[in-house]
Amino acid sequence: MTEGEPGAARFSFFFSWGGIVIALLGLFLMATGDFNRGLMFAAAGVIFWLFAKRRKRQSEQAEET
Repeated sequence: MTEGEPGAARFSFFFSWGGIVIALLGLFLMATGDFNRGLMFAAAGVIFWLFAKRRKRQSEQAEET
């Protein structure tokens, strides 16, 4: 399968940047005139980014204890 550190997130790069990319896509859609869909993508990207940030913080705290 995949090699890496035990306990490390397998998709840490995706979780770190996925929400930002989705939010930027939403901002681009809003700028091109598709306001409703752009707003939905931007909100989903921000929520995804905040969720990933929270999960990363929880896993780091679990490793420390």
